[in-house]
Amino acid sequence: MEETADSSQEELKKLYHKLAKKFHPDLNGGDCEMMKKLNIAYAEGDIETLRAMDAEEETKAEEARTSKKKASTPPKDSNQKTNENKKEEGKTRTPAPSADSNEEEDVLTIDDYVQIGAALVFVLVGITIFYFMSLH
Repeated sequence: MEETADSSQEELKKLYHKLAKKFHPDLNGGDCEMMKKLNIAYAEGDIETLRAMDAEEETKAEEARTSKKKASTPPKDSNQKTNENKKEEGKTRTPAPSADSNEEEDVLTIDDYVQIGAALVFVLVGITIFYFMSLH
């Protein structure tokens, strides 16, 4: 009998910590109301409420995974590349201009941003050296 009380206390503690990570207001945009309910259930030792909250969160997570799979279906046009192909190339492009747009948009890749960043660092180092040289 004592073993089941210990195991249920362990389960209560594990469920509390698992759910607290999800609901804590300071973590991942948590939910204050759910955290209050969680604290009350833990203080009362109400493992059934914690199990129900955990099951509800698992259901929400499964629905989110399912909706992501549905949203990531490949494009119907064989000329379009999927996001996975773009990631493999190491380049992410901005969306193409719409068909009714007469002007073309510049497309920047990750490599372009790296070059811009390197140029900015170079300029900042030059300014810093100039500043310190002017102090002496």
